[in-house]
Amino acid sequence: MVVDKASKGIKWVIVRVLDVKASTPAPSTPVPKLDQRGCKFEPHIMIVAPGTDVEVLNPEKATHNVRVTSMESLQIKTNSTMGPDMLTKTLKGDKIFGDIEVLQINCDMHAWMKAYVVVHDPRFAFITAADGNFEIKDVPPGTYKLSIQHERFGEAGGKEREVVIKAGQTTDLGEIKFKALKPD
Repeated sequence: MVVDKASKGIKWVIVRVLDVKASTPAPSTPVPKLDQRGCKFEPHIMIVAPGTDVEVLNPEKATHNVRVTSMESLQIKTNSTMGPDMLTKTLKGDKIFGDIEVLQINCDMHAWMKAYVVVHDPRFAFITAADGNFEIKDVPPGTYKLSIQHERFGEAGGKEREVVIKAGQTTDLGEIKFKALKPD
């Protein structure tokens, strides 16, 4: 967990506006890349639109395992080894990243390697910055559910929260708190 000393904000919190009906499809982007340099996944968390392919890189020519598991259903979407001679592997969006959900990626060869892929319209999802702040622009007016979650804490407050977006206004959510972790 990464906490900013000044703001006490938490980095890498996933914020998603659920059930947004956008008038246009999400813009296409270059194929996102998940690197395995230094036996860690970079980026730690990425947002991809549903159906997007993700390219996994293995620049150090080490043996890695790429296991993708749904955080909501705990279903393993794919599980395969990347040998030292396999520099890239494409995870197919239509098979793995089709549903709106959060997926965890692990390397079974190196237990500390973990990353997350947030499958969501990237216009309506955000990963908090180092100071814990975030901003999602151009959400159409309406009442939505907001999912705020962190890999160690789960959902903030234990559940999704309702948010009302009004035309031409900024909605400040104030301070968002997670329930304290129980000691191990």
